[in-house]
Amino acid sequence: MGSQGYQILILGGGIAGLSAALAATKFAPPGLCPAVAIFEIRLKPGTVGGAVSLSPNALRILDHLGVLEIIRRRRLGISTDAVEVFSAYTARRLCEISFRGPVNEGIGSPPYKALRITRADLMAALVKVVDGAPNITLSCGKRATSIREDSSGVTIVFSDGTTSPHGHVLIGCDGVHSFTRNHHVDPTRRQVYSGLANAFGFVPLAEKEPVHFATSAINLARGGMLLTSYFEPTRRFGYVGAIVALPDPGLIEEWKGGSGNSMIRAKITERFGDALLPTVRVFVRDATDWFMWPIYSLPPLGRWATERTVLLGDAAHAMPPQGETIGLALEDSVLLARCLHSVARHKGCIKEAFESYERVRRPRINAAYRESEDVVYSVRTSSWLGYELKALVVPFLLWPITRTSISIATSPIAASSIAAGSIAASPVAAGSSATRSIATSPIAAGSITAGSIAAGPVAAGSSATRSIAASPIAAGSITAGSIAASSIAAGSITAGSIAASSIAAGSITAGPVAAGSSATRSIATRPIAAGSITAGSIAADPVAAGSSATRSIAASPVAAGSSVTGGIAANTPASYGAAIALVNDV
Repeated sequence: MGSQGYQILILGGGIAGLSAALAATKFAPPGLCPAVAIFEIRLKPGTVGGAVSLSPNALRILDHLGVLEIIRRRRLGISTDAVEVFSAYTARRLCEISFRGPVNEGIGSPPYKALRITRADLMAALVKVVDGAPNITLSCGKRATSIREDSSGVTIVFSDGTTSPHGHVLIGCDGVHSFTRNHHVDPTRRQVYSGLANAFGFVPLAEKEPVHFATSAINLARGGMLLTSYFEPTRRFGYVGAIVALPDPGLIEEWKGGSGNSMIRAKITERFGDALLPTVRVFVRDATDWFMWPIYSLPPLGRWATERTVLLGDAAHAMPPQGETIGLALEDSVLLARCLHSVARHKGCIKEAFESYERVRRPRINAAYRESEDVVYSVRTSSWLGYELKALVVPFLLWPITRTSISIATSPIAASSIAAGSIAASPVAAGSSATRSIATSPIAAGSITAGSIAAGPVAAGSSATRSIAASPIAAGSITAGSIAASSIAAGSITAGSIAASSIAAGSITAGPVAAGSSATRSIATRPIAAGSITAGSIAADPVAAGSSATRSIAASPVAAGSSVTGGIAANTPASYGAAIALVNDV
């Protein structure tokens, strides 16, 4: 690739395609801004789906792309301080996923909360910014019939007999049913029906309709989890949604007729009709428009790129909703753009950019695949005993969710000081990790902190997760949850109301957990080394003694004693993630 501007082709003009185009131009170094041509199969830009939650991570990226300004100016969506989790039977508030940050301004620097918005409104904002970008063109009604690639570049042939410009790069952003993948990059890796469907509806609400939540809530029932939420600032309309098991996707086609609304409502009532919360009953009963879409996914791994063509978003890694499908696509866009521009700056070849992108990106995507397995678990109908166990476990599944966010900043973060929400492009030195907000006093070297750390210093070597009170925590202690003001004795393990020396939240599989270790969520089959701290989906290999790994671990190995929260590694953007897919993706 030369040092002058270059041509990028994008097949697919949805959220992934438009964000990829904006990232390619917004982050281009001087003199290297590419010309981007987007080709969309629909006759006009659009999307299908309900109201999604954009995490602080997603909002940070949209802000840098110039899209958040449009959303705010048009008053689209509704800001979310927290997603609350309730028992659908007792109205008991089980926990919440908070985006408030330390001073109620949001997470990261600059701070962002979450935003619930319809996909249509998000698309409208993206289109507005793309329309104003001089280096981007969008052509609709373009159905690809073949892709021609050689050593000089790539060209798309369309059903109307026209061809695209000859591009240096083709980015396939054409979704789970991707033509780019199925006919060019990896024809053997086909989309498969997951057995799940996304059911949702919109609810007109009476003035001052009483609800049990502030903005957004997950309601836990025997039939799964039902989302009830506002999605626009007047609060005159509500949104209701659930991921449901549906063995035959053909039923969805049948339900698109006149009886579709009643059939989908009956399916939701079957699963959540025994809920005692009045809001749940009102939202299910009064939703005027019900929609249901089958969820298709791709087998993990697979090929993402050829010499000149790369897959992005669902075209590369469609999976059951794991909490941030849109966020993953936005991260893909920014990271790929940076890799392409880095190679262009040094006059390297396109393949080098693709290899760098995959090397950094695949570990995060592999972790997201593991997270998506929670969806299958969450939609199963439970016995009453199973429901009670879920109600006990959910708070421990959810506490790691509000985690680090991607930073678009260019300056590196100093070694031994990692602030959530502003992870710089440079690798972070092993030794100490601080996730979310850190209070005024310094944290001792080597300490691991996640959550809101109070004013007192934390002793070297200690691991403090979530809200740690004012008194120091003794060296070597492991704490999770809200710990009272008194000191925790050295070596003790506490998590909420779980007894010391035994933490098992979620399902811990066959491998034993060594004495002194703390395991939260799904631990794989092999033993975890003594003293290690694992939270999230930890792969089968043992974790080195003394290391702390929370949820996804990024590309590079993590040295013993280091802490990785949310996948922080060289240039790897961490994600908000979700143990419960309903938080964002319904």
